Amino acid sequence: MMSREEIEELLGPFDRPHLECDGATRVFAWVLKKKGVEFVVKFGRLEFDGEVVRPYYWLELENGLTVDYKARMWLPGVDGVPSGVFDSGDYPKALYVGEEDHSFIVTKTMFNILIRSFGDEDGYDD
Repeated sequence: MMSREEIEELLGPFDRPHLECDGATRVFAWVLKKKGVEFVVKFGRLEFDGEVVRPYYWLELENGLTVDYKARMWLPGVDGVPSGVFDSGDYPKALYVGEEDHSFIVTKTMFNILIRSFGDEDGYDD
C-alpha cells in the first residue's frame, strides 16, 4: 500500500482548478485504478462547521484515508477545511455523509477529456 505522501505526490499533478468534485473524483479514480490502489467512490454531502455542500463526491482508500481536493472550492475562506489525502479524524469539523456510488464510471477517455489531454502522453495507456 502506498503511503499518504506517495498518494498525494501521485494525485497532486492531476488536480485541475476547472474540475469540481465529480470530475476530480473521476480523474483521481482513474489514476489510482491504473496504479492498483484500492478505493471506493462515495457520493453524498460534506458538512463543515454548519455549512452543507451537496451533492458531493470523494474517494475513500482501503487504508481509511480520504481523497478530497475540492472542499475548499465550495467553502472558500473557511479555516480548517481539509484538502488532499488525509485522515478524516484529523478534521473533526468535517463530516462526510454518503454511500458508495456503484454506478460511477471511470474511463481513459473521460480522464483525458477532464484533464484536457488527448494524446497518450499521460502515461496511463490501457
